[in-house]
Amino acid sequence: MKIKSFLAIALLVILNISTANAQINLGEKALGALQNGVASFTFSNEDAAKLSKEAVRKMDSTNVVAGPKDGYTLRLNRIFGKHASENGLALNYKVYLTKDVNAFATADGSVRVYSGLMDIMDDNQLLAVIGHEIGHVANEDTKDAMKAALRKAALIDAVSSQSDKVAKLTDSQLGQIGNAMLDSKHSRKQESEADTFSYDFMKKHGYDVNAVE
Repeated sequence: MKIKSFLAIALLVILNISTANAQINLGEKALGALQNGVASFTFSNEDAAKLSKEAVRKMDSTNVVAGPKDGYTLRLNRIFGKHASENGLALNYKVYLTKDVNAFATADGSVRVYSGLMDIMDDNQLLAVIGHEIGHVANEDTKDAMKAALRKAALIDAVSSQSDKVAKLTDSQLGQIGNAMLDSKHSRKQESEADTFSYDFMKKHGYDVNAVE
């Protein structure tokens, strides 16, 4: 069923329940679930970017971020700084000082690399990983990840397409969203497409494409 058809039917059901004394009573929980379904489908790229920006701001405040003169920052600037506008995306990047091995990118173009990952990878491998994460942004997988994070954190009701909604979320709620984003899993197809993006990124700039493997 096409999304437009689903939305039209869902909205009609909601309208009938609230105004026509319908004989079928779905109950508050069922109605809430239906409204949540509509909200998740109408969640735009702009909404995802605004919410991601706020969630990452919260994550930055709760992690130890490498300073501008830190060796990790200098290395990341050297190998990745020239790609901050890759594929028309406005990317901002920082290093989290932690032994964890991870990296992520969000819908607003935030790229965060963990020092633990940098410790075990050479420059080409690190670029391949970052290229993969940028692929998720370019392919809009990060919007799907944000939807999943909102569902997991049970915060769909707190967010809508209205721009003022993001500012009203508490730091605690933004923390929940950030944690849920980190835990979210992309589909196998999305991961494969991000790998392809990384390969093309490496090849385009003359890097060792074997690092993608």
